[in-house]
Amino acid sequence: MKIKTSALLVIIIIAFILTGSSCYMEDNTSKKIEMDKINDWMDRQVGINRPQMAQRGEDYQIVESEDFSYRSPSNGIVIKRLSYRIKVEPPITEDKLRSICNKIIPSQSSDIKAISFFFLLDTGVDGQYTTGKAEWAPNGRWQDAESTAPLRLEIILAKIPFYIKSSLPTSKKKKIFYDLVASQYSGVDACRAYYIIVEKYSISVEEVNNIADEGIAKNWPTPWP
Repeated sequence: MKIKTSALLVIIIIAFILTGSSCYMEDNTSKKIEMDKINDWMDRQVGINRPQMAQRGEDYQIVESEDFSYRSPSNGIVIKRLSYRIKVEPPITEDKLRSICNKIIPSQSSDIKAISFFFLLDTGVDGQYTTGKAEWAPNGRWQDAESTAPLRLEIILAKIPFYIKSSLPTSKKKKIFYDLVASQYSGVDACRAYYIIVEKYSISVEEVNNIADEGIAKNWPTPWP
């Protein structure tokens, strides 16, 4: 009897798997949407703030979004807060950052109490932002999320060196920048370091200078301790 029951169970499991696979092939999109809903629900149950990839705009790309909601210790109400890391291309102006924020804010749920925006020139940099940041919250302050004050968008621009972007691949530019800084760090005169790079990579002094400015603006890796 046990053998028959086990065999029947195996047949049921195989049939279930085959049926599930068939449904997945027929409607892959709907299955993915349902799985996303399940994952979101599970995250909420265990309190996971899972970073999410988001959309690309005409002049920006959201590289990460994260939920920083918390439960108020005073009244137990959940205060919903979101944070975005956004890649932007120069030139950087306050109007440009404000425009990007105003494109994102209307798409959020009405119960969101605060949103922070960190703007970057390069998705690989460390730290919170390299070009500017913004906070949409009561009084324009992230920490005032529990307040009933009017919501306001505040923009802070970082001081970024101006540079002319080289057409070389980013990976090569980072290597050139690293080698340039390494030469100077080793004690080589700055002018001599530039010419070492010119000879090594067969590029002009002007291009080395542009790469140096871009590396500083984007906080590329250096050999400095």
